[in-house]
Amino acid sequence: MKIIALGSGGWIPTSAKETSCFLIDTGESLIILDTGTGISRLGGYVELLNKYEEIHIIYSHYHLDHIIGLCYIGNWAKEKIINVYGPGNNLVNRACKDIITTFLSPPYFISVESIGKRVNFADYDLNGFFIGNIKINITEQIHTGKSYGITVGNYVHYATDTALNEGTFQAAKNVKLLLHDCWSMVNVNSMDHTSLQDIVDLQSRFRIEKVGLIHTNPNWKNANLLNIRNSISNKGSIVFVEDEMVFLF
Repeated sequence: MKIIALGSGGWIPTSAKETSCFLIDTGESLIILDTGTGISRLGGYVELLNKYEEIHIIYSHYHLDHIIGLCYIGNWAKEKIINVYGPGNNLVNRACKDIITTFLSPPYFISVESIGKRVNFADYDLNGFFIGNIKINITEQIHTGKSYGITVGNYVHYATDTALNEGTFQAAKNVKLLLHDCWSMVNVNSMDHTSLQDIVDLQSRFRIEKVGLIHTNPNWKNANLLNIRNSISNKGSIVFVEDEMVFLF
């Protein structure tokens, strides 16, 4: 299992970080979690892409910084079957296909059917689903407009765009890596995002094997980043995720 951070930043791409996109090679399937601007880095992984005829894309939610890269993917996936999974009628009162088609259609872009050899859509719910032999679990999060946590087997739990939620850490208790939203240094009682202070506190209670800080604030300057790195330097279980960082399991 290989997990590659194509985009680890939040909201606005910067010179250092693209927005949310994580590439997962399970050995049997190729999975992408969200298609933020980080998918622009996919050109560096053509050899990996060539191993697979299908790409599975799973969305945590439909905010633009998490879906905009779907209009880029045709640059590398024209000959591939693309399977798109997202929260649907049972969770957000609209089908995944309806939402994505609204975004990827004239006059905004070419038709979504043009980005791959074939494009399939599936709504997910809280029962989760399978990609090959890998179970994908879905958990509720706290975020404006709704967002959902995604667990891929017992390897990774992806928790972008969520306020402090003990349920997230409970869901991630048995995985090897928790990728967690980190938007502020200290708790500001946000109903959309989580602070480093929150993460450190909950990590000390739940003892997740490894936590990767993602969806970080694009307004942070070098001094902020230095403070974060210093504050977690003695916590081997918490890492600051950089674009193109690779996790192997």
